Amino acid sequence: MIWRRRWFNFYGHEIKLFKSELVSGRKAPIVGRTDGQDSKPIQTVPLGSAVYISHTYEESQVQGSFKVRDQSGEEWYMFTDGSEEKETVLAAFAIASA
Repeated sequence: MIWRRRWFNFYGHEIKLFKSELVSGRKAPIVGRTDGQDSKPIQTVPLGSAVYISHTYEESQVQGSFKVRDQSGEEWYMFTDGSEEKETVLAAFAIASA
């Protein structure tokens, strides 16, 4: 498994993954980057009532990580920089998939 740092944002019942960092507080991709990073989402993950989230450490072996599986069975392993951020993200997943 190869881990790559991605930034993501919730939009209704989906999340969008970005290569570049999001603007703090504005929840929007950085526009006009000069380092070649694209501010367009690289992938959109649909969320719905059938989204499954696993926090089992043994699955990814990365502290602060969790696994998201969508209705079609596609899986994404994600992590946050700390436990407080992880709880915030998991709460957002719960709201978005309700």
